[in-house]
Amino acid sequence: MVFETAISSDSFWDSVNILITRPHLCNKRLWGSKILNTFKTDETNQDKLIIALKNHKLNSTRVLEIFKNNFTYADTSKNTGNLKLEVILIELLPKIYEEVRAFQVVFLDKINVKVIFCDVTPEHQIQKLCPNFPYTFCLYDSKIILETNGGDPKTEHWLKESVMPCFVKWNSEINTYVSKFCSGSLNLLDVAEYYEKYNHLKLKYGRELVKIWPECTDPAKFVYEDIAIATYLLLLWSNTSSEKIRFLDIGCGNGLLVYILTMEGHSGIGVDVRKRKIWDMYPVNVMLQKQIGLLATIRMR
Repeated sequence: MVFETAISSDSFWDSVNILITRPHLCNKRLWGSKILNTFKTDETNQDKLIIALKNHKLNSTRVLEIFKNNFTYADTSKNTGNLKLEVILIELLPKIYEEVRAFQVVFLDKINVKVIFCDVTPEHQIQKLCPNFPYTFCLYDSKIILETNGGDPKTEHWLKESVMPCFVKWNSEINTYVSKFCSGSLNLLDVAEYYEKYNHLKLKYGRELVKIWPECTDPAKFVYEDIAIATYLLLLWSNTSSEKIRFLDIGCGNGLLVYILTMEGHSGIGVDVRKRKIWDMYPVNVMLQKQIGLLATIRMR
């Protein structure tokens, strides 16, 4: 598939970066991705690299061994500007936590302005998150070209009709997409750590709370939103302080955030202008108060 455009190679690589670090923008099965390792090589024969990987659907930790044992390897912490190929190993994180994760090796050929995605997920895991065949985006003569190598028709159609339009749009609106999607509060945290913690709390609290939810509001919305906020705060606090945090949640509403933070070992109090039904279902150590007057009367216990 070929799309004519007028972009610079820098814009092309910016779009590639979005596709690597924010794949969920064009793949609804994904929550995000995690970069496991990056290195460079002076090996220019990408077909040789791909065949080596295709013949070894290995555990992700062994993928790097293929390169270290068969190809020139360079530590990216050193000056490697003369090396021709950058290689990135990524883990694709599924939106449904229980789904099998996928692993890809991405080849960035800066000289030929070309990127190749190659699935290296062990075959027995039967991943359904990304194409299981190599595919390529390249910029040539002001054209973005998508190449697929022997994939099934349905997946090839998805690449052409879903991924390619996103890639092209990012190229034409790269400044908007970089500012909107590639920055934000989660940059303060490790994305993969947030993913693991969020899903842990979701399984620990979410399902049961949704079942017993006594309010007239939508539990699927409010429960998981508060779990997401709690995840952020818990990770942020653990990264900035070794002590347990004391907190005050003003306008706590259903008190769910106070409940989770308390159950995870911190101490605090939530206040709101009216009591909610669910307050009576929390343990006695979850401190919630109806407070209409001055907040100055609130005392931390």
